[in-house]
Formats: sequence, C-alpha cells, structure tokens
Amino acid sequence: MDVFNFSSYKHKFVAGFNYINELKKGELTADYHFSNKNSCELQNDDFTPYVKSNIYDNYFYYMFPVAGEKYIYAIYMGRKARELQPFPINLGMRYFDPYIEVYDWAMNPIARLKPDNDFLRIAVDRQENVFYTWNPFEDFEFLLQYNIEL
Repeated sequence: MDVFNFSSYKHKFVAGFNYINELKKGELTADYHFSNKNSCELQNDDFTPYVKSNIYDNYFYYMFPVAGEKYIYAIYMGRKARELQPFPINLGMRYFDPYIEVYDWAMNPIARLKPDNDFLRIAVDRQENVFYTWNPFEDFEFLLQYNIEL
C-alpha cells in the first residue's frame, strides 16, 4: 500500500515513494525501454494481509521528486500521515516542515535545503538555480521564488 510520484528529464527518471524511505532512479534506452529492469515474482505466501497497521500511522517520506539536468530534488517529509490530515483544510494549525534533499544522478548527496515556508511541490527552472512553490496553508495566489546556491 504505497504511492509513488516520478519526474523525468530527457531519458532519465526518478521515483519517490510516500511510505518507503527510498528514491529510485533509472534511465530509458533510445527505444524507450527501461535500461535497469528489476524482475519480481509474487507468490501467495509473500502476501501479508493488511490487518493491524493503520495507514495514518505510516510515515510520508519522498512525495514529489523533481528531475533536473544535473540534480534530483527530493522533497523529504519524514512525518506521520496522521499529522498531515485533514488536508487541505488546516484545522489544527498543521504544517508540513519539509526539506529538499539534492542529489546528483549518481545519488551522491549535494545539499539539504530548508525553505522558510510550508510547501508540497516545487518546480525547478531549466538552469536549476531557482525553484518555485506556494504555501498551501496561506495564499494560493502567490508563487514563492527561492534561489538555489549549490
């Protein structure tokens, strides 16, 4: 029971998983096939019914990665889903408090950015020195711009 989001730049892509604390990256061949296929076979014995765990006790991790030419920008939450609900209504002064982890395409950590606003998603410009976002709890009409210095 996971959700993933992905982003691509030319033939490269990155996937971030909400409940798995992991990023996956890959590349497509010239004829648009995955160059790093992983095969997996499921047996009935491998399936554990979802019984005792509550989905709201799971942690959100990498929600919306952004693939750029040189870097991967991974929005990291590390918070219980219960703390983020109900969304988008902010009844209990909820906040996201995310970081943006920056990696090169070899998955070497480059930086950890901490913007001074709550946000869910970002858009990175082509030169990768600015990203744009908005604060979902305050004003949807204004874009926030941040300069990136790596």
